[in-house]
Parts: sequence; structure tokens; C-alpha cells
Amino acid sequence: MQDFHVAQLPLPPQGTHLVEASAGTGKTYSIAALFTRLVVLEGWAPENILVVTFTEAATAELKNRLRARLGEVLAALQSGETPDDEFLQHLLAEALAKQERSKLILQLQAALSGFDTAAIYTIHGFCLRVLGDYAFLCGVPFELETGPADSAARLVAAQDFWREHVADHPQNARIAARFGITPASVLAEFSGSLKRAFLDYRLPENRLPQILQGYNAAWHKLQRNVEEIEAVYRRIKPQLNGNTFNASIDTLFTELRQAAQEGLAQPVLSKPDKLLCFEENALRDRIRKKQHIEEADIAALQPLAVLGRRLAEIGEAEQEAAIRLKLECLGYLKTRLAEDKRRSPRRDYDDLLLDVHAALSNPEHPEQAEALAQALAAKWRVALIDEFQDTDPLQYAIFHTAFICQGVPVFLVGDPKQAIYGFRGADIHAYLAAAADTAPEQSYTLHTNYRSHSNLVNGIGHLFSARSRPFVLPQIAYPDVQAARAESLLSPAPEAAVAVRWINPAGESQGKLPNKDALRELCADYCAREIAARLNQALSGSLSIGGKHGGENVPLHPGQVAVLVRTHSEAALVARALKRRGVRSVLLQQQSVFDTPEAEALHALLLFWLAPQQTEYLRFVLGGIFYGYTAQDLAELNGNENRLAEWIALAETAAEAWRQYGIYTALT
Repeated sequence: MQDFHVAQLPLPPQGTHLVEASAGTGKTYSIAALFTRLVVLEGWAPENILVVTFTEAATAELKNRLRARLGEVLAALQSGETPDDEFLQHLLAEALAKQERSKLILQLQAALSGFDTAAIYTIHGFCLRVLGDYAFLCGVPFELETGPADSAARLVAAQDFWREHVADHPQNARIAARFGITPASVLAEFSGSLKRAFLDYRLPENRLPQILQGYNAAWHKLQRNVEEIEAVYRRIKPQLNGNTFNASIDTLFTELRQAAQEGLAQPVLSKPDKLLCFEENALRDRIRKKQHIEEADIAALQPLAVLGRRLAEIGEAEQEAAIRLKLECLGYLKTRLAEDKRRSPRRDYDDLLLDVHAALSNPEHPEQAEALAQALAAKWRVALIDEFQDTDPLQYAIFHTAFICQGVPVFLVGDPKQAIYGFRGADIHAYLAAAADTAPEQSYTLHTNYRSHSNLVNGIGHLFSARSRPFVLPQIAYPDVQAARAESLLSPAPEAAVAVRWINPAGESQGKLPNKDALRELCADYCAREIAARLNQALSGSLSIGGKHGGENVPLHPGQVAVLVRTHSEAALVARALKRRGVRSVLLQQQSVFDTPEAEALHALLLFWLAPQQTEYLRFVLGGIFYGYTAQDLAELNGNENRLAEWIALAETAAEAWRQYGIYTALT
């Protein structure tokens, strides 16, 4: 890919441009620079330049950055001074060569005064704007109510499916009970699939009734002759391998005889897989050396093998039936929720994308879909898509139909290495499809990292360069990146910018390693110890950090330290390890505060205040995160009536303070 020099990009832009670069290389800076060039040199209004990024926070930051960039240009024009920024120098020279200074000033003043109408959105914000401005073409109510997904409505729809297709359906009811499938479990498994209109799936064939019929026939045949078959087995057993044909086979025949005598529709077998030991080839392979079994005896035992095969087929068919049941429920939910949506003005955030996509790809009214695409193309003269690696096929289809197919210039800016993070909804194949659609001469990259120093950039690069395909797919490479800054901001700089630690407990090198939970605890403890050591250095004045632009060095503080982990549980481990060392931390996660140990302990404390005589609440609080009593401490408390009475009196006092002055007074 060629280097992306935004100042040299021909204007007005044409076609689709892909800017693919690593983190810290100035992707957002380039978007801001391109936005500024379009406003200053082409005279486009901010509201006619669509800018889409991933999160609300990123949208607010980008909006402030774009406004500030235009303000810098206006200030430079008004003052007549040459700015220090090289980009602004070239931009002003280019602009003044095309237009008078006074007209440029008026143009920029108009752009800044109307900047609140700038089209800078998240993908959901963009879709909401489209639905609001073109409600008729989109076929949606003129006033939409937006909010999070209505989980209660989804559960009701799933329960309706159960009433209609499971409760009175013998096979589905049995499969649901067999595999523990419930309306809630289906929603939990497929909640993400409900927002993926592009997701296609195939229902497995319903083979279970036919296989059950074959199984019943096999069992009836065996049921009539089980005693004769067992007699054959007893006669030839001395010629068979005793390791295979042992007491478990005797138990098998006992269970078959009992089931036959009782006339059971299906035998209950403790080890049904043992039936397959009677397959022809399996029997021949287990004949003792210098022994022989007649073909007629092998044939006589085959009903056992047939029953075993039918049982194995039932297991597979039941798995398929379980998958089929869940997918049928998913299909029902999609249809039902779509019908509910047509009757209601309420939309969740994913519905916004689904509605716009449906309007742009309306097979029943293609002329209406084309009119919508043309209207969007006329409204926005260029589309700048930031964090494009987080785009899924549905989102890309919207941009492709509304802009690329209409000839509107589009800039797709992202880092494919980040598209592997599925938790952000990214789909790497959507990114790769877009990259494949972009002409090579309009594919760019950025080679200089402005965020980190050279030792860190080179160290990370060295880790990934050891493999030819570090991200599995050949289309995703780890390109060489240069660093604009040579030195670390930390003073003194660490010996190694990138350090890999091998967690190997002392004394365990020759023996069995601890389990993964113990090793995770060890990793969290090590991480907390390293952080605490650095903060202690900072407190003693021996470790400081400087500003990005040569600012004064100041002591390192906890807010400048981040820990990245794979799961919420691992984050909690690190937070607890830091807390044990007196380091406070902020845990960024989606877990409800009511699910934390602190909330559980506070709940128990309030219950104890309300019912002081129920001392089991007191023991829970004392043994929990607030007090940390050991089992021995609690045992001593149980035998100390005076101490228990003191705790009860404290609870009564706190409850009274709660009633008179509120919970905060009681807690203090």
C-alpha cells in the first residue's frame, strides 16, 4: 500500500479509498485533516460531510477535534501569522492561492456557526437520522422511540413459540426436556443473532422419527430372542478377549433380559456403547489367538450390534433435533419481532440498522429503495468512516448501497488487526470484502506511530514478526511501523519497553503445575506487585512521567496505569490484588453493581439491621468482604454471648438512625 498523504490528495475526491493503518499512526488526525481540506478548499458545508465512528465518546471527541481544526485555520487567517503546524501552512497557501482571505474568513465563520448541524454520528446515530429524515421512504413511523432492546418482549415471544410449537408437540417437548432447552436459554444463546439480518442458516433434517422407527424395530427383534442370543454369547465367551467381554457385558444382558420381560418400549442400559462390541469386525478382532468362532454365531449376535447402531443414530438425531428446535425458535422470533415492530414506533438500537438496511434493499419496492439511496447520496457529498474494522456486513451493506453504488466518494479508515475482537461486533470478513472492492491505487497506509516510542513499537513488532501469519488470515499482516518519538516518557525509562514474564511457581519446575485458577491468581498478584512497585517509586520521587510535547515531568500516578485482560473475572482478580496493596482502581465492565461482593455484603448488613435477632446475616457480613473474619473468628463469636449482644445492639442503633436520618447517616 502507498503512504496516505492527506495534504496531497486530489480534490474533490473520487471513488472508494481504504486507509488501513495500525493504532497510533494518525488515522483520526488524517480524517480531521481531510475534513478541514474539504471545508476550506472545496467550500463544502460541515453538514454535507458525513463522518461515522464507533462510539458516542469517539463521536464527541471527533466533533471537538474537527471544530478545533477549523478554528485553528480561521485564527491563522484572521491573524495573518504563519502557523507552526506544517499541514496548516500548506493548507493556507493552497487556499489563499484559490480565494481571497476575506472570503475564506467568511466561509469558515459560516462553517463554524453552523457546526452544530455537522453530520458526525455513530452508525446508530446515522441510521436514526436517516429514519427521521426519510421516514416515508423507509416505511417507518414519523416519530420513533429509541431505547435498549426490550428483553421482556423477546421473552414473551419465545414463550409464545413454546406454547404453540413445544408444549403440545411430543418430540419437541421431549427434546427440550432432554437438553434443558427453555425460552430463556434460546434467547441467551441467540440474542446476538436477532440483529444480524445477513445471517443465514439451514435447518437440520428431522431424521429422528425415522430413526426411532428403526430403533423400535431393532429392539422388538432383539426382545423376542434375547435369551437365545445370550445363550450364544455364553457359549462362545471363552473364545473372546476377556478385557472387552467382561462383567460389564454380563450386566448388559441382565438389563436387556429385564427390559424384555417387563415389556419396556425401550431398555434402560447403563453402558449402551457396549452393544457395538458385537459388530462383526469388532468380534473378529477380539477372538483369542488360536480360537475360532463360527460365522453363524457371529450372525446370531448381530441384533445386538444393530440396536447399538440405532442408539448411536438416535443420539446424533436428537442433537440435530435440538439444534433444529432452537433455530425454529430463532426464526419465529425474527418474524414475530418484525411484525411487532411494524405495529409500534419503538425501536432498539439494532432495529435502527435493520430498518435502514431493509429500506435500502427493499425487494418489494425497488424504486423506493433506489429513491432513498439517491436522496442520501445527494445529502452527503462524501462519507468518512472511522474505525471501519468494527463494521459488520449489515453496516457495510448500508454504506455500499447508499454511497459507493451511487458514486459518492467514501473513505474507509481502520485497522484490520483490531477486527479480530468479536466483542465489538466486528466481522473481519466484512472488512476484507470492502478491502477487496477497493482499487489498489486507492489503498493507503500510515507508517509512523505518533503515540509510542521506538523501543515499544519495535518490541511489539518483534513479537509479531516471528510468525508469517500472526492473525491466521493471509490478508492481515503486521506491517513495519516507525515511531516518531525515540525516548520513553517515563524517567528513568524501563530497561525493556516490552517484557514477557513466565509465571513458574518456585519449586514446581519438576513437579505438577498448579491449576489454571491458581495460575490466574498468581498472574494477578504479580501484576499488582509490579504496579505497586512503580507507584512506590513515584511516591519516593524516583519515577516520573513527562508530557507528550516536552511538558514538565511529574510523578507517575495510578490513573496513568492500565491493565488489559481477556475477561471480567480476570479484571476482578487484578482489582482485588491491587486493593490488597492499597492501590485503588476502576474496573471497566458491564457487570451490574448489584452483582458485586460489596453489594451482597451491604444487602446482608441491611437485612441484619432490619432483623437483628437473625444472626446468620451478621455472620455473612463478618465473614465477607467488609470484615474478613476467619472461620475461627466466627466460631469464637458463636461462643461469646456478650459480643453477639453488642453486635445486635449496634444493629438496632443503626436501624433507628436509618429510620430517622436516612441510610447515609446510618452507614457512617
